[in-house]
Amino acid sequence: MDRRNFIRSAATLAATSCTGGLAGCALTSSDTGMSTQLRSFALSSIAEDPGSALRLHGHWPADLQGTLFRNGPALFSRNGDSQDHLFDGDGMVHAYRIHAGEIRHHSRYVQTEKFIQEQQANRFLYSGSASVRAGSLPLRTNDTINMANTSLRKVGNKYFALWEGGSAYEIDPGTLATRSRHTLAPELEHAPFSAHPVQDTNGDTWNFGSLVNIGQAKTLLYQLGPNGKLKRTKLIDMDFAGYMHAFAISQNYIILLNTCCIHQAAETFIGGYTFHQDKASQFIFIDKNDLEVKYTIEVPANFVFHFGNAFEEKGTLFLSTSEYSNADIMLKGMALNTHHGLGAGYSTGKLVQYEFKLATGQYKKKSTAVDIEFPQYDLADPYHAQTLFGAGESGKKKDNIANALVAINPITQRDQTFSYAPGIIAEEPLLVRSKRHKHYIMQTFIDLTHRNGGIALFEPTRLAEGPIALATTKVPIPLGFHGCFVAS
Repeated sequence: MDRRNFIRSAATLAATSCTGGLAGCALTSSDTGMSTQLRSFALSSIAEDPGSALRLHGHWPADLQGTLFRNGPALFSRNGDSQDHLFDGDGMVHAYRIHAGEIRHHSRYVQTEKFIQEQQANRFLYSGSASVRAGSLPLRTNDTINMANTSLRKVGNKYFALWEGGSAYEIDPGTLATRSRHTLAPELEHAPFSAHPVQDTNGDTWNFGSLVNIGQAKTLLYQLGPNGKLKRTKLIDMDFAGYMHAFAISQNYIILLNTCCIHQAAETFIGGYTFHQDKASQFIFIDKNDLEVKYTIEVPANFVFHFGNAFEEKGTLFLSTSEYSNADIMLKGMALNTHHGLGAGYSTGKLVQYEFKLATGQYKKKSTAVDIEFPQYDLADPYHAQTLFGAGESGKKKDNIANALVAINPITQRDQTFSYAPGIIAEEPLLVRSKRHKHYIMQTFIDLTHRNGGIALFEPTRLAEGPIALATTKVPIPLGFHGCFVAS
């Protein structure tokens, strides 16, 4: 049995009864289409998992031990009332603990102020980032609707459930209990702290917070030490209130992209954004040493959630992005209040490589035909050309939903793809390292047909051959966004 058939059969084992072993299990998709299935799945109720063992298939390396942490929106419906957008689900954090030949899953809802208040009331009390609610209670601060639903990251010795519009929530890594809303300094209470902090090679962590979320065209920069303590902040004025989700760093620069998806006051945060095809987006290069803006380079209208790595070489700064031609993915494609389903009506993200000559302000843009989101690279060795890994879409029929693991080197254009079976959604992959320093790609997936999930493990240089091992859950797993792997 080849690896593709292996995953097609093994992915169903946790949720179906079948005869004839692996070869006797077939995974088929519904006639309703992936996007409609995904919308229905997202709106269904997902319970916390107090702890359950995954079913293992294939060869799990004995020296690959640790915990895969994940976070994503999971609660979209209360007492007959549903949220309107994928961004508005309450966050659920997950731990997949890999140890001694066993993988166990554990999940809990993040106990944000909003979650606790609405849990007690048994109904939604507030409008969300994109969901309008009649009779919504007034927001006291931006953290009033903090859902802590986007990523889970280790910063220093603390584990944070993150949301781009407000404060971090500290999570106990052992129990997944919510400890408290975290404030880096008294003057920074409620300050936005994005869901995509980046650790530098010296152990420092960089992050930003977009004050567009609270009505100002400004960006707050953070530098934290290896211990997670705040070292510096800097408030940067922006030329306009563009949407920013993540950022990149090179050896010497913090790189922001102020997209031409521009905000103005509206009933909801997402509802206030309009994509301006006739306006330029801005790449902003900030010196790490003094946190001053050194260069601003305009590019034609684009939209980006996530970046690959950035590095400087012989006077050129290279930067890779998952780039969209417009913001329909956020403004339309993540809507839950439509019969078209999730994924309908937006362009896919393509891998784009930029080459900036900072001294002259000139740049080259190299676009590829490779669908990719959540681009990943070697976080321990980021500052050179290397293969990027991400979730993508393959096949002739385009649902605009990731169903593959893709790899591409933006310089050489060499690429690999592994396509999952129908009904499988591919999530963010992570490049992880075993105790013997061997690299693997660990990718979570959701099986819409059988309402469970799992982890696929790949060898990076041979990913097109399929996973070398799988672990499948016995419980439903909600769609997730981002996480991290912490080795034992």
